[in-house]
Amino acid sequence: MTEPSLAGFLELTGAKFSCFDLSVQLKKLPKSTLADLDAGKPYSTPHLNFAWLVILLWNPENKDQNSFWFLKLPLDEQGQLSPGVHSDLVNRLYRSVQTQDEKERQRLLTDHPYQFSPNEEKKAALHAQASKLLASKSSQFYAPALEFYTDANSPLQWQALGLQGISDLLVRLDSAQEQALIKQIPHLDSEPFIALMNQMEHTTPSTQLVEAVLSRSSIYTQTSEMIAAIRGVSQAKANKMVRPLIDQGLKFFANQLELLLAIITRYPHWMTDVQFSVPVLDQLAQSTDQDGFQKIIHHLAILPGLQGIVMSLLGAPNITPALANALSIIIQQHRVQKSHVH
Repeated sequence: MTEPSLAGFLELTGAKFSCFDLSVQLKKLPKSTLADLDAGKPYSTPHLNFAWLVILLWNPENKDQNSFWFLKLPLDEQGQLSPGVHSDLVNRLYRSVQTQDEKERQRLLTDHPYQFSPNEEKKAALHAQASKLLASKSSQFYAPALEFYTDANSPLQWQALGLQGISDLLVRLDSAQEQALIKQIPHLDSEPFIALMNQMEHTTPSTQLVEAVLSRSSIYTQTSEMIAAIRGVSQAKANKMVRPLIDQGLKFFANQLELLLAIITRYPHWMTDVQFSVPVLDQLAQSTDQDGFQKIIHHLAILPGLQGIVMSLLGAPNITPALANALSIIIQQHRVQKSHVH
């Protein structure tokens, strides 16, 4: 190892590791993520100008010895980790290895300005995937969740279920359990359905599961159910199937900010289609203030494939006055900032 680095530090510890993104939703990242950050490459899934990176480490000789690092790393306009932040983080990590004081080592690894704490839903999803990855036992909440969501005759009440159990269920489904869940989805009450969707969005549901979720579309009388469904199947490989439900949502509930944010943050790759993105972002410009609108546009602008989104939107034949005005303000502010720098 010629010079200190994030990837090199983990090699030095001898630990096995896996990387996850925990920004909008839980996503498994390639092991090359740390080496890419060391090399100054853009982070693959930035959110609000940060990399929300989770590293799961475990002892290859004893998988019960494992831990999580939660790193919220500031990124520049190109989605890259600044050299200063990279140096500071690497320095802290190497100092933790060199110290003989166990308390000081723990402090260096956990007490730093890049630490973040995810919400309970994301924690549950992360622990479910980690326990499966490490071939550990499921939580005590798994069996009740499995019974409730797959057995039509279960006497269990959904309020008695643990969030962790729903996450465990979704990552451990075998084919028979999935078929039983599919049969139950049309009959779930609103609250247990939304709870299921809130955890499903951190997984990659099968095409059959997506179809079962979409089959409820005719009874989505509440925007909360519709939004949950749109989020829940967003990581499916067949997520193009969701488009009719999204179109239905935009037709009847376009002024709902939560719906707009669910679409923009879970389906950002659709924003390259100006026929789709212009009406969505026009509604966003009318549903939030300029500061909120600007944050979302900046978020989109550093995603892979969307770096030129502002100019693409401004050149769109279907652009609206409200959207054009909101984008023009962003450009003017950017020019002012650049002039102050120079």
